[in-house]
This record gives sequence, C-alpha cells and structure tokens, in this order.
Amino acid sequence: MRTMEDNEISWEREEIPLENLYLGQWGNARRSFLMSERPNQWQEMLQKGTAKSYLMNYQEEYSQKADRLEKQLMERNGIPEQLPPGMPCLEYAGLLNQVREIVQECLLREICEMD
Repeated sequence: MRTMEDNEISWEREEIPLENLYLGQWGNARRSFLMSERPNQWQEMLQKGTAKSYLMNYQEEYSQKADRLEKQLMERNGIPEQLPPGMPCLEYAGLLNQVREIVQECLLREICEMD
C-alpha cells in the first residue's frame, strides 16, 4: 500500500497469507502435503508462527539436495555438465530433463512419505 509522508513515497509492507505465498518448488510441495495430509500439524505450526521459517528452511534444504542428486546422476550416467562439442543441443537438453524429472519424482515422493 502506498502512502505519502513528508513529500516522500513509502511502501507499507502488505502481509501475504502463508497459504498464498510462493516458497519455491519444495517449500510449496511440503506446504501442500501438510495442509492436506497433516492438517493438525499445519495448524499447530501456523499458531506457533513457525510455518514460514520451517518451509523456507525446507526449500533451501531440498534445493541443495536436488542439486547434489542431479550432479550424482549426471556423473553416474556420464552426462557432462556442459554441452559437449558435436552433441545436438536438443539431445543434451533431453538428457538434462530426464535427470531433473527423476530427481523431482524421487524428492516429491520423499516429501510426501515423511513423518
């Protein structure tokens, strides 16, 4: 919200409800899981004021985990980090997408099977 004070423009911080806040792929996935499968735990976190920090930490942790798993899968399957000379871009992009899909599927399953 915009307000005028002493001929200056200032912006008041508007609070976005936690249910509408984008917290990244992993934080949002965990929030959805908690809201649908663990509503009591979710409500307790909201009441204590710990939900946002929990989800932000979760996002950070799982982003790092996804990066590590992608690198491990690429190394294990002999996929270089950079496009090798002579390899078609679409072929390389397809390999990278396969790795990312595998990692995403594994981590989403892990998120929903925790607790």
